[in-house]
Amino acid sequence: MTGDVFFDVTKPQYFIKLMTVLSISIHAFGRLFVSFCRRLMSHVVCSIYHILSTKLLFAFIFELILIKVFHFATIHNDSFTIFII
Repeated sequence: MTGDVFFDVTKPQYFIKLMTVLSISIHAFGRLFVSFCRRLMSHVVCSIYHILSTKLLFAFIFELILIKVFHFATIHNDSFTIFII
């Protein structure tokens, strides 16, 4: 051992290698995470849609409540509080 630091980030070639490895790792992890979230969200959305579509009465009541909420929110747009009527 000559006393050299194994991975000295103050040297430009090591710093560039470190940044390259970090950027590739972050990019790969980000793509994997986004893919996982898309699959999870599509599964959740499909499950919610299936539940609502199989229970038509609940879906109809849910839609009426949403219409009332948005109607009340558009009439009283000066207030941020939304009440269900």
